[in-house]
Amino acid sequence: MKKMRVLSTILSITLLTIIILPACQLFLGPDPDDSPRGIFDTIWNDFDKTYALFEHKNIDWKGVYNEFSPHVTPNMTQAELYSLCIAMLSRLMDDHVWVWGPNMDYKEDPRWPETKYHFSDEFNTEVFRRGTYVNFPGEYDIYENMSYGRFTSNPEIGYIRISTFTETTGIFMETGDWAKEIDNVLQALSDTKGLVLDIRQNNGGFPANHEYIANRFAAKEANYMSVSTKNGPGRNDFSTPLYRTIKPEGTRYTKPVVMLTNNTTISCAEMFALALLTQDHVTHVGSNTQGALSVRIVRPLINGWEYTVSIQRALDMNGKSLERKSLTEAGITPEYLIPAEIIIDWEAQTFIDEQLEGAFDILITKIP
Repeated sequence: MKKMRVLSTILSITLLTIIILPACQLFLGPDPDDSPRGIFDTIWNDFDKTYALFEHKNIDWKGVYNEFSPHVTPNMTQAELYSLCIAMLSRLMDDHVWVWGPNMDYKEDPRWPETKYHFSDEFNTEVFRRGTYVNFPGEYDIYENMSYGRFTSNPEIGYIRISTFTETTGIFMETGDWAKEIDNVLQALSDTKGLVLDIRQNNGGFPANHEYIANRFAAKEANYMSVSTKNGPGRNDFSTPLYRTIKPEGTRYTKPVVMLTNNTTISCAEMFALALLTQDHVTHVGSNTQGALSVRIVRPLINGWEYTVSIQRALDMNGKSLERKSLTEAGITPEYLIPAEIIIDWEAQTFIDEQLEGAFDILITKIP
């Protein structure tokens, strides 16, 4: 009898296991496919449902699949798959989209070349470090997030450079301590007649930082962009637009400002530029920004890689998207276009920044 009870218990456990296993598959889904085909299709399918900018960029995503999918083979190496995925995503021409894999060095494969949409205007900190244009206080270095000074040729003209909007405090990404220094910077420059605000090569960061600083240059409250988030698989499935606002706060500077950008001004730096362009005392000069304003999310893959997807539609107050659309159409266009050119003659110790010189000359014309 005891043996019968033991046998019955074993049988019950076995039957329960058989029942539970399909239930786990039902609720958790099949195991992720870490084959080259599984990785490739996971990325493509997620973008198909989640990416927000197909229509703006006029991209046939199914056509992109048909172009790259035949190159996926069971025996291809991780390096080959990595290059293939990067080449596929480069068709989006979106600097908020990337694939990253540990120990993966990208090497372009001639079988699937990457779309070359990255541009880099000339910019060189040597022209500042050598004291050619601006005198900086000793405790502020040009390599920090924010630095300030006065033009050597005219101390009544101030200069502020913001190289990034990264670095926040707290778990909720609150305004970074460095960004709060803008109040002290503006107090130090309060006797100037105008200033050049240089956000060239600013790689973006967090809204808490750019909004805090932008509000210090606000003479009036104004909406500067609308943002809708992808909320469904359809091409036009978006949330109700939310508006971002600039408003006067803290120590403010409302004298003439010339804001200087180039095509490595990107992301939150572009939002910052849009905010300041609502203000009548701000003039935009330089070259077009990069054109990548959407918030991105990070996705993990079963093979240890990660990739990012742009999930928002960001529009200016005229309803225009400023995301890169082509090799020649992208970003915010300055009121005064100044070609980016740096001339350095080490022997003669000559350092020329033509965009900065142009910004200074335009600012002078704006001062009463």
